[in-house]
Order: sequence, then C-alpha cells, then structure tokens
Amino acid sequence: MNSIYRIYNTNGQFVFKKIVNAISLKGPFAYHAKSNLKVIPNKTIKYNRFVNDNLLLYITDILKNIFNDELIDYIIGTDADTVFEKSCSEELLKTITTSNKKTVGVVGFVDISHICSKLSIFTLYQYSEYYYAQCLKRLQQSLITHKVNCLSGCVQVFKICEETCGDYILNLFNYLPPEQDNIFNHIRSYASEDRNHICIMMSEYPYVQTKQNLNATAYTKIPMTVQVFLSQRRRWNLGAICNDMLLATRPGIIFYERISAVINLITYMTTPFIFIATIFFIKSIIKNSSL
Repeated sequence: MNSIYRIYNTNGQFVFKKIVNAISLKGPFAYHAKSNLKVIPNKTIKYNRFVNDNLLLYITDILKNIFNDELIDYIIGTDADTVFEKSCSEELLKTITTSNKKTVGVVGFVDISHICSKLSIFTLYQYSEYYYAQCLKRLQQSLITHKVNCLSGCVQVFKICEETCGDYILNLFNYLPPEQDNIFNHIRSYASEDRNHICIMMSEYPYVQTKQNLNATAYTKIPMTVQVFLSQRRRWNLGAICNDMLLATRPGIIFYERISAVINLITYMTTPFIFIATIFFIKSIIKNSSL
C-alpha cells in the first residue's frame, strides 16, 4: 500500500505531500533537526507553502531512508497530469541502457490524453505542434546529431552522473535571479526548465548525447480553455526563445544546433513584422483599390 505523508513546517503550515510506496519510517512521526520540519501522516491543511531548501534537505533524508545504501543509476521524470503507457518506463530504460556511454538522457513521446475532446480546436492545434516537434525536429536530432535539446519533463529518463545532476550543473540550473536581474534570467527560471537544463548541460559538457524513443508513450492533459491555453503559449514561447538565445551564444554548442537556434530567433522576430505588414497590405488594397 501507499503511505501518504504530508510535510509541515513548525508553524503547522502544509508545504509538501509525498506518496511513498512501502516506506517504513521510525516512529509515527519523522523529524529532521537540521531542516526543522516534521512529517504528519493523514492530516489536511488547506493552503500550500513554497518548497524551500530545508524541505529539499528533508526529502533527501526520506529518500535515504527508502533506499538506504543502494545506488541509483537512473531517474525517470514525469508530471502530475501525465499517465505512462504500460511499457513507457521499460522503453526509456531500454534506450538509455543500450546506447553508448555518452548517452545521459532519453525523452519519450508525448501524446494527448484520451479524456480530451478529439474535435476541440485546442486538441487539433496541440497535435500539430506535438507531431512537428517530436516526429520531425527531435527525431532528426536523435538520429543525426544525437543531441535532443529538449527532454520533456513529463516523460524523460536521466543517468545519474555528474553531467546531469552534479553540484556544478545544478548550481547553474537552480540559479534564482534576484528581483533586479535581467528579464532573460527570470524567464529561464520559470519557463521551459526541462529544456534549460539540457541547454546548460550541452554547453558545459559538449560530449554528452541525448536521444528520443517514440515507443515510450505518455499521455498528458492539454489546455481546454482560452485563458489556460494563452498562459501555456506565453510560457512555452518565452521559454523556447530564451533557450534558443542560450544555444546561439553559449560556448560548447555544436554548429548545427547553433545555426538552428539562430534561424528560430530570426523566425520569431520576423513574425510580428509579417503580421503587421499583412494588415497594412490589406488596408492599402481596400483604400487604394483601382477596381
């Protein structure tokens, strides 16, 4: 059975919920003196708090209790609204274990959940974007350069090593920009974090490889209202363009990826111009028509 542990701070405020499979902790409550946090089973608080460094220390302590001295070779990432196909994890692990030693990450195939309406305009748009990004762009990266620059956070596997989760790269990735920092760093801190992690890794460790397995399918929910859809577009577009700027300017990026990033930046910057030019063109035809 699963045991549900809700983590609170000393003021009794709920900060995290962890579902642990077959875990056995000492005593009815677990307490960590350094983090000043405790675990209280089966209690509900209506409001959340932000996860902080103390909580991270406490979660690490829980994981140590679960795995003891066992070494972990790979870690699979997913999202709360994602459901794996039965063979998804197996396919991810099969790809990363049978690839060469330089392969440190693999991404699966993100599909749309069956509960979403197939005829919705949001579903049709998302399908076109998913298939373009995964069956064209990422697939050619996986087959040709072996450097997929976006391992979707909802269906990914990483090898536990210095390149993916060592102290150096995590210090770069977990950088929290102060309020006065530039907008570029602020966007990178909250939008498209999964891709940002890979872009930093490819720059700092140019020899690493990442791949895709289209047989590792995961189903995720998509926005079904205009407000949520626009919110997703804003995060994804800003995240993508900032990470393309990263690929275009940081050292260690292979020439092919750098050129691809520059083309993406040019396309992105010319889109508003094309939109405005089209409006003025139509306006000109209406006002100065010779018919």
